[in-house]
Amino acid sequence: MRRGVFRSTVFAVVWIGLVALSYGVDARQRAGGPPPEIRTLVDDFVKAVNSASAQEFETMAQAHYSAALLKKETPRDRAAFHEHIRKDLGTLSLDRVERRGPDAPLELNVKGSTGGTAIISLDTEPDAPYRVTRVAVDGDLTKPAWRNAERSPRFVDMVSGEPALYDTRVACQWDDERFDRDGQLELFDILGSTDKRLHAYPGRHADDGPETFEAGGAFLRRCLK
Repeated sequence: MRRGVFRSTVFAVVWIGLVALSYGVDARQRAGGPPPEIRTLVDDFVKAVNSASAQEFETMAQAHYSAALLKKETPRDRAAFHEHIRKDLGTLSLDRVERRGPDAPLELNVKGSTGGTAIISLDTEPDAPYRVTRVAVDGDLTKPAWRNAERSPRFVDMVSGEPALYDTRVACQWDDERFDRDGQLELFDILGSTDKRLHAYPGRHADDGPETFEAGGAFLRRCLK
C-alpha cells in the first residue's frame, strides 16, 4: 500500500451512542449528549467528506480547523486527504462516536461501502468551539491486508539490545515511489543514535511539505556536530 492510502470511509451520520462521549460539562449536557458545537463539527466534517467537492472540504476546514493546523497543512494537503478517503473507501456509514476521556480525541468509527472499517480520530481544542487540531485515520487490523502483513521482530532496548519489556512488533503498509520501504527501514536501523525518529507522511514523495525537510535538517544538525 502506498503512503497516503488511508483506510477510511465516507459516511452518513447516526448519532446513536453519542451519549457515551465524555466531556467536562454539566449534568444536563451529559444527559442530552455532546455539546452542540461537537454535533455541528461532526455533521460538517461528515458532509464535507461525503461531498465530491474538494472546495467544500476546504470550506469546512477553514471553519473548524485550528489556526495551527491550517498553517501546518496546505489546501493541497487537505484536498489530497479528501481524495484519498473518497477514492479508497467509498461511501461510509458512521457506526458510533466515542471519546475515552476529556482530553482524548473524538473517535469516529466508520464502515464503508467497500466493506472496510476505520477510525477517524479528531483531536480538538478543550473549549468551545472545539476546533480540530489533528486528524488521523486508523485502519482495521482484522482486514486480510493487515492480517497477512509481515511483522517486525520483537522490539529491543536500543542501548542493551535486550528484548523490550513487552512483546511489541510493527507492521507497515506504506511505501515510497522513490525509496522503497525496506531500504528506508534498513537505513534507520544503521543510524548509530538513540535519538532517532521515523516519520511517514501521506502522499507521494515529492508532496512532502517543508516541515518534513526542516525536521530532517534539525536531526542532522543535532547529531552531526
